Amino acid sequence: MTAVVKWERCEPYGKNCRWTEKVVPIHKYERVGGTWLHLLSDDEVLIIPSMVGPGHPAYPGPDLPTKDFFHMPPKGKERTQ
Repeated sequence: MTAVVKWERCEPYGKNCRWTEKVVPIHKYERVGGTWLHLLSDDEVLIIPSMVGPGHPAYPGPDLPTKDFFHMPPKGKERTQ
């Protein structure tokens, strides 16, 4: 089973937007409690029907993204570690 997924990706303030559309396979499932759509880097897409969600040990996909707003580099500079 597949699904067509279409999304728009923009730079801040709606600049240089572009639409992307992909036909994506849906992960196999036996029971469904919810369906998770993951838009990953390089326009990779995962559709995962599951009884559990990201963060649960039995979830077959990636965890939810996190962002550390307290340790972000100043605008225009990259953080080095």
